Amino acid sequence: MKDRVDLRDLVRYYGLDVDRGGFACCPFHNERNPSFKVCEDHYHCFGCGAHGDYTDFVEKLYGVSNIEAAKKISYDFGVWLFDSEIVTPFNPYQNENE
Repeated sequence: MKDRVDLRDLVRYYGLDVDRGGFACCPFHNERNPSFKVCEDHYHCFGCGAHGDYTDFVEKLYGVSNIEAAKKISYDFGVWLFDSEIVTPFNPYQNENE
């Protein structure tokens, strides 16, 4: 996912106004001056100390689990969670010759 979605685009999609320097007002505490630095693959707030990556951001923003955050990003950005094709579950009753 990280090679397909830029975190700066992700935080903009979820409502943050990121300036050209990569700073925005932190969504996790009240502030007037931007102290929330967004890089290509991680963020850090110099005001409250919040930091993390894609799923950490969505997890904290929406109050969901890490798995739910990954699913939301996958859905919102049309990115598969796994690089491989859909895997068929193992069926112990299936004949090996089929």
